[in-house]
Amino acid sequence: MTSEPDATEQMLKIKEVTKLTSLSRSTIYALVDAGKFPRPRQLAARRVAWSRFEVRQWINACTPPD
Repeated sequence: MTSEPDATEQMLKIKEVTKLTSLSRSTIYALVDAGKFPRPRQLAARRVAWSRFEVRQWINACTPPD
């Protein structure tokens, strides 16, 4: 029996990151290059993904408290 990974272990493709953040692909990569967005992880020779946990932390840091 396999268990579902928790949110800290899940990885997101660029399409999922753009949906979650409402930012374009080019904006995400520009922010990564500027050191203002989490870096993707290399999964294979031509595949990268972002940690869902790190992206959520970035979103929370950008969102002002109520």
